Amino acid sequence: MMVLIPLHFSSYLVNIFHVRFCNGIDNITLYKKIQELEHVMNIAKNKTVTKMIYKRHMVAVALALIPFISLLFIACNIGIPETVIMIGVTSTQSPFILDMTQSITFLIYFSKRFLIINSILLDYLNKKMILQKKWAGEGFVRELVAKNYDFMSSETDIYLRKIFECFSIYQELYTFQIFVFSCKIVGYSMIAFEFTLLTTQNNIMDMFDGILAVVLSIVDISIFILICLYCEIVFREIKKLKLLTISLMSVYDQGPLRDKAKRMFKIIENTTPRFYVYDMWEMDAGFLLSFANVITGLIVTLLQFAFL
Repeated sequence: MMVLIPLHFSSYLVNIFHVRFCNGIDNITLYKKIQELEHVMNIAKNKTVTKMIYKRHMVAVALALIPFISLLFIACNIGIPETVIMIGVTSTQSPFILDMTQSITFLIYFSKRFLIINSILLDYLNKKMILQKKWAGEGFVRELVAKNYDFMSSETDIYLRKIFECFSIYQELYTFQIFVFSCKIVGYSMIAFEFTLLTTQNNIMDMFDGILAVVLSIVDISIFILICLYCEIVFREIKKLKLLTISLMSVYDQGPLRDKAKRMFKIIENTTPRFYVYDMWEMDAGFLLSFANVITGLIVTLLQFAFL
């Protein structure tokens, strides 16, 4: 698998350079904005949501690191060359993988914040018998909203605007990383498949090389799938929020509640709540099918060159 080491190292250098020298200040800005966001409606006082996100983040980090630790343990039992290779792969790939898990954590954070706003509006509509819908999402969100927030007194419009500000910064931060990550998955999958095909045909396949290629591919693809799925969840929550604001405006012809709902509707309309990667593709559940189509198409092409 020596042929894949340059790919690992180049992706590592590109990611580290971009995070350290291009996104250093923006990272600090994002965390400051999130701290300001947490104090708009005093959500920071309730640790339930924060603890839930922290637990999911730790689980994601553990699941991302377990394959590298397992492969390193296997390499130590095989020999020194495999150990050196695995140490190099781990040191170059684990920072990139951890950065992508942090991206997933941010998406979880934004999805829960949009869910809280949706729950506030839905709770108000249900109490006023304007709209009868079942609660969606976790039960703790319903309990949190029912006990602490009311649409009439909560600054949901200001909170929504600040969420979109944070989400916009997040998009600027991670667009390049996700672009590099996507290209890395395509390149790694093709090179690993071609390498495995050639070594199998010539009966020189090494078991450790095969395991390494499969495990790293599974880790990368799994993280990419999670990013797309959580992007889809965020966009669906925004779509629900837009429908709820329309429901409020359809009931109230005038007054402060209609004005607040109208401001929220305009914030959603004037903001592009989609995650585009340099206007080439959109990160959502539908893109998974297109991405899988590209991968399988390239694999079929390699098979045609090998056997036809």
